[in-house]
Amino acid sequence: RSQLDVPYETIRFPKLLGVLIPSPTTLYQLYKHFLWAEAVHVIHGFLGQDILILLLKLLTGKKVVLGWHAPIFHHIKIHNAYMKYISRYLLNFFDGHMTLNASDKSFLENKWHIKNVQFIPSGIKVERFLSLKRNFHSNLNFLTIGIYRPQKGIDLLLKAITIFNRKYPNNKAVFRIVGGGELKSLITSFVVDNKNIVDAGYVKYEEITQVYSQS
Repeated sequence: RSQLDVPYETIRFPKLLGVLIPSPTTLYQLYKHFLWAEAVHVIHGFLGQDILILLLKLLTGKKVVLGWHAPIFHHIKIHNAYMKYISRYLLNFFDGHMTLNASDKSFLENKWHIKNVQFIPSGIKVERFLSLKRNFHSNLNFLTIGIYRPQKGIDLLLKAITIFNRKYPNNKAVFRIVGGGELKSLITSFVVDNKNIVDAGYVKYEEITQVYSQS
C-alpha cells in the first residue's frame, strides 16, 4: 500500500535476454487476480504478453481491455516484427482497446481493422496552460510532475541529477519534483545531498499553473 493509499502488488517476472518470462509462480499469481476481478485492464507492453493475457482470459472468462500507453512501433526491430506479424492477429480477441491519441485509434481501426477501440481525451484543460505567460529564466529550471513510483522513473531521474551535479558542481540548475507516493523518502534523501533538488510535494490542480510558470 503506497503513501497515497492506493493498493497494488508487484509481480516479479524472471528475465531472459531482457525479455520477461512467465514462471509457474507468476502465472498462478496472475490467475488469482483474474479470478478476483470483474474485468481486467492490461497495459500492452512486451513480446508475448498478449498471448499470456489471452490464455488467462480463456481460463477465467473475464473481459479484458488493452491499454496502449506506448507507441505501437518503435526502434526495436524484433518488437515491430512481433506487432506486425503476430500481435495484430490476436487483438480482436480482446474485449476492447484504449489508446492515448486519435492517431493510434485510427491506425488500429483502419489499418488493422481492430474493433472496439476507444480514445479517451485527456481530462486536463490545456487552455489554462497554453495561456500562461512564458517566463524566461537565467538558470535552467526543470520540472517533473507525477506520482512518486518506480514506474515513473523517479529513481532514474534522481540518479541522473546526481551524476549531473558531480560533473558540473557549480551548475545553477534547479530540479523541481511535484507529486507524492512511495518514493517520497528516497526523494527526501536526495534533497539532503543535492541542494538544487526541490521536492514541492502535492500541489492542488488549481495551483499547478503557478508551478509550471516557474519552469
